[in-house]
Amino acid sequence: MLGKYDSFRDSALHFLCTSDWNNGEFGDVQDYGVYIWRISNTPEEVQVINTEITSVLEDWESYEEANGASQEFRDQLVGHFIVSENSQGFVNVREFDTKEALDARYNAFLEHYIEWSGMCPRHGGPWGEDETCELCTDEDGNPRPRS
Repeated sequence: MLGKYDSFRDSALHFLCTSDWNNGEFGDVQDYGVYIWRISNTPEEVQVINTEITSVLEDWESYEEANGASQEFRDQLVGHFIVSENSQGFVNVREFDTKEALDARYNAFLEHYIEWSGMCPRHGGPWGEDETCELCTDEDGNPRPRS
């Protein structure tokens, strides 16, 4: 199980991200070579008594083996992380001291991806095409600059 992960924590964070428990995502492992997620968890969110995260984690294949029901394990999920998966399926997790540091790094990755792809990661179409997209168009529906 841990072949593509450094720890059970990394495996759990990746599982949460692929289960839509994340704060943003973009990428393409085939063409771009990496898929990136941003995830921040508060102590309250990962509490054993929080049925929302518990119901997600119970579907994780290593839940029992990692003792995912323990508060000690859940405490490892608290923080600000970038989770990335490369084209070979290996997962890397980087932790940040603050949400601001996380956002700065994530936004730098996102800016590079937008430049590379010409696509808007929010709606999946060409940059500036969807006049209702707040990321790639302004309040008048005009394309925003990409940098």
